[in-house]
Amino acid sequence: MKKKKMTKEESQKIIKKIKAYYYYFELDKDSTRIWTDKMQPYSFEDVDRKVEEHITGEDRQNPPRIQDLLRFLLTEEQKAKSKEEYLVNCNLCGRLMPFKEYETHYDKCLSFEYLIARAKKEHKEITREQLENTRQDVLNKLYEKYKPEETNLKAQIGS
Repeated sequence: MKKKKMTKEESQKIIKKIKAYYYYFELDKDSTRIWTDKMQPYSFEDVDRKVEEHITGEDRQNPPRIQDLLRFLLTEEQKAKSKEEYLVNCNLCGRLMPFKEYETHYDKCLSFEYLIARAKKEHKEITREQLENTRQDVLNKLYEKYKPEETNLKAQIGS
């Protein structure tokens, strides 16, 4: 689920929370508008977390400044872009891929490892290359063929 940008009401909650901890914290109308505008590109959850960190942090005796709260945060657009551009290696096959593809690839790769091991137990040879070039419906049938029965699985686990 994509998180949305902070609303005006959410930014008011942040300001009220700071006021609750720092009774002398006051913002005039213009400053409130600036804080609201500055917080808008970020998620409420991220900014709220930074308020909590400040309240319990080293500089807790002073109210946070807007730049303290927003330092090192990413906007929702920056988060999305970083996921697209961030590259990771699969720890099973070593393939380099964008982060956004990793979970799907890892699940498939794990299935390949399982199928290769099961086929080997039956003295059959299946290679990763063969599996990668196989249609998904055929892979699903192959996986069903080698899928452990629930009773055998429970016995192996010790339940």
